[in-house]
Amino acid sequence: MDNKPNVRRNLYEEAKKLDILIKDNHGEPYMVPNTAFDVGMLDLTHPSTASWFKQILRGMVDDGVRGWMADF
Repeated sequence: MDNKPNVRRNLYEEAKKLDILIKDNHGEPYMVPNTAFDVGMLDLTHPSTASWFKQILRGMVDDGVRGWMADF
């Protein structure tokens, strides 16, 4: 069994640094209210977004995740 370290990643900060978030009229990440916190939205038209997101999903599958709920 391959034991991976339990590393928490700040995906928002990664996406912000990669400049792959949708921006508001001031060029800042457009934040969407979501229950108790706000979220940034990925810019799926940006050429780098798909490969970054695919890498995130691949890591989850490799770690044993077989599904997740995203109802909001």
